[in-house]
Amino acid sequence: MRGTCLILLLLWGAQGGLLSAQTSPYLTTAEGELVQWQPWGKATFERAAKEHKPILLYIGAAWCSSCGLMDRDVFRNEAVARKVNQHFLPIKLDRELRPDLDYRYQTVIGAMEEVSGWPLTVMVDHDSKAFWGATYLPLKGHVMQPSFEDVLDDAIQQYSSNAQEVRKTREHWHEEALLYSNKGKRFVLPFDLRLDEIVFRRMQRDFDERSGGFGLASGPKAPNTEALAYLMARWERTGDIGALTMVEKALGSMQRGGIRDHVEGGFHRFGADPKWYVPHFEKLLVSNAELLRVYLQAHRSTGRADFRNTAEEIASYLRRTLLHPCGLFATSQAAGDEPQRPGWYYTFTRQEIETEIPLQAARLVKDFFQIRENPRDLLGHPTGNVLYSEVSRMEFAVQKGQSPQEFERILSTGLDALRRIRASRKAPSVEPLFVAAYNAMACSAFGDLAQITQAPEDEALAANLAERLVSTFLVENGKRVTHAAVLGADKRLVLLDEVTWLNDQAEVLHCFLDRLAVTGDPLWLQRARRLAEGILAWAFDGTRFRDAQPPLAERSLAVSTIDRTPMHDSLLPSAEARAILALIRLADLTGEQRFRSSAKKGLEHFVAFAKQIGSFHASFAVALRAALEGTFYRLRPIGQGASCHTWGRSMCLSLAPERSKDYLAKLAPGFRVLAGKALSKKHEVLIAVEHGTPREVVPPARPVKAEEAQRATTETLTPGK
Repeated sequence: MRGTCLILLLLWGAQGGLLSAQTSPYLTTAEGELVQWQPWGKATFERAAKEHKPILLYIGAAWCSSCGLMDRDVFRNEAVARKVNQHFLPIKLDRELRPDLDYRYQTVIGAMEEVSGWPLTVMVDHDSKAFWGATYLPLKGHVMQPSFEDVLDDAIQQYSSNAQEVRKTREHWHEEALLYSNKGKRFVLPFDLRLDEIVFRRMQRDFDERSGGFGLASGPKAPNTEALAYLMARWERTGDIGALTMVEKALGSMQRGGIRDHVEGGFHRFGADPKWYVPHFEKLLVSNAELLRVYLQAHRSTGRADFRNTAEEIASYLRRTLLHPCGLFATSQAAGDEPQRPGWYYTFTRQEIETEIPLQAARLVKDFFQIRENPRDLLGHPTGNVLYSEVSRMEFAVQKGQSPQEFERILSTGLDALRRIRASRKAPSVEPLFVAAYNAMACSAFGDLAQITQAPEDEALAANLAERLVSTFLVENGKRVTHAAVLGADKRLVLLDEVTWLNDQAEVLHCFLDRLAVTGDPLWLQRARRLAEGILAWAFDGTRFRDAQPPLAERSLAVSTIDRTPMHDSLLPSAEARAILALIRLADLTGEQRFRSSAKKGLEHFVAFAKQIGSFHASFAVALRAALEGTFYRLRPIGQGASCHTWGRSMCLSLAPERSKDYLAKLAPGFRVLAGKALSKKHEVLIAVEHGTPREVVPPARPVKAEEAQRATTETLTPGK
């Protein structure tokens, strides 16, 4: 059977399909599709021009549940496939491997149709310019949405009989995309801390006070972890209670909502409704790594145990499900959808709960998680019960007259039974794709976790992952990070180096600086400096930071002229902002002004050319404050060792107080320790350091328990070298 499948794949490859040559795990799943997908590249566009055919470009991902629906229902339909193969040259792209192309076409279609997301379905002419686009298209249309076949018919008719209008359309929207991405601006932004205030006020404006999060109170929501981390840092720095209230509201709503997997831990990608109740069920490494850091940061600053519990559940999920034996984290876990049963793996029927859970626990689970007899999804279709609660666990226990301990005991019994139900189902697939940026973020997150748990296994995971990043992804003498890797036929990692992505460089650089702070090993400083030099060599054009150019053969395509590096935070934080912040951190450590000077020019470009400013520009606001105010560090001693967490804008160090002077002098000559305060039995030391002239710093407000306050002592640390 295996040999038969291999022969079929080879035959399809000989006929022009791309499956036999692909290493993308997502693209190889198209084996059963009837559409004859072609490779992205200049040759396909030249063929389109020769045959006078438009290109059907489809951009998806393994984790995208809507992509799964189109892959299963649309591209395996004989009538659709026949029409596509006859009238189009179809190209299928994995957005995880070509994020540059994804962003460019998202920019065009966002301007054209005011939609974006995945899957992205684009009609493209032979010069790579788009003339129509949409996201998900069903096999059968309805009043609010045409079917995929209806769209094909319209495109075929327009392209064959109205070529001049198609040409005008593609030229117009290409120019709009160029205008949006490359030039022009709408207003002047200040290059000072007023910009930080502008970002904060826009966040207040965009915040949903009822359900938490940012965006329309009637629409879907993504966590926007960069904005939450920014608000947390603002609270710690200034004591702004408004910032803290927004964070606690958002994190509390999310951890009660259906976006959180209450049974196995971790978070789904985003909420399809404004209350976080109904998610898109896929789970992403990048989202969970960022949420792990944010929940840890919130626990650290507020002392709330529920935030720590949620963070530890995220970490357990990542370790149990996404950590591969090769030592890297996989990119995602699929949604677990089945035909007509979205989120089947993650949802439960009332009957299952009543028959599989002991009576007392079943009653609590039904009451606490709002279990219904005949639940329906947002479109009114029958579905399973998504677990969510209207109130926190503590509030529910009080309402029912239970002690928190009794409530947790009964709930734990119910959740254990739900896990047994899950174990009888086929778990959603995990994509065996390993992305450098995502793994670097996970490495830093587990480093943060080790500060809280003081568990050797958490620190060991972070340390081993950092070394795996170095051995797998670093090339060109450590000056460049390759984007991704997959498992080859011999189960060894194979690098996929189609594009050099600035996100990879920036996040790995942050990871190196975090490991430097933990270990004090100068090897991490050497690695960080070498990678930063590579970033300056190829990503910095003297004005701003960008992703690398596409492969040489693609540079003649018109789409390559659209800017490829977003300034805003989206699925990932802004690569440009993160690179700037990393260089500021490195400049603070080394005193090398070339890093700071380049970072400042990048910030000046953002101020001059940003089209808008708001909650999705938190990463730039963080970098700007780091550039203008200097770097702050929090030291958390643990025994005689050293460890770290990220606080606010920059790195922090962690070491025993008696080691502070020698450690800082060794790590970063020229730094001065200005002030310190020890709190509680853990002797947490809050200090401020800067490179150059000392200045007095007031520690930010931090809630301290009464028993901590009684034990608190204040000391002034001896200035470093």
